[in-house]
Amino acid sequence: MKLFSIFSLFLILSGVTEANFAWDCTKSIGTCQNYRYAAKCGRMGRRRFTYDSNAKARPGCLTASGCSRNPCNSKNLKFFKFGNLCDEFPFASVQEGGRNAHLRCVNINENRSEGGQLRGFYRTIKNGDKFGITVKNYRRAQDLKGTEEFDPDEEDEFVLDEALETDDGEMHLVIADDPDGPISVGHEIWSESVNGTVRVIREIFE
Repeated sequence: MKLFSIFSLFLILSGVTEANFAWDCTKSIGTCQNYRYAAKCGRMGRRRFTYDSNAKARPGCLTASGCSRNPCNSKNLKFFKFGNLCDEFPFASVQEGGRNAHLRCVNINENRSEGGQLRGFYRTIKNGDKFGITVKNYRRAQDLKGTEEFDPDEEDEFVLDEALETDDGEMHLVIADDPDGPISVGHEIWSESVNGTVRVIREIFE
């Protein structure tokens, strides 16, 4: 296992920080599904995301993604019953968000859970920092058959091949990280449930 990738060394020399965010699916199954489909379909690639703290840039990012028109407002939409708020991944708060974002209809409570978790995490990093993403408490998301708004014909199962166990006993699936320096044993992941970081103690390849 490489301790430092060339990419990681570049980040250190440039003053940019690498971090990891644990997304808890417990109260946000729909948004978790949106993450999952984006990762499964390979649209995002296996990469970290870059935090953009400029709130003024987000309306433009939402417009480019399609969420500003909120396709979930229409009761004629087949999947309206799953919520009337548009969720986009990657987020409008990262430089990689926008035109190629994956969209899903979610309810307001799931949307608030997503926003609250992200706000907590963002307080620990600064503009331009790179971060990876894992998801935990994801089992219920595997049971949501036929609920994918924009890709209804895809199989409803996780196909990611790497899981991690952290020192708080949680299991995580890796959604986004750096292929040249992946999240692995010894790395820390910020988790809202502890309002701090947990450490990876085991890698599991499925």
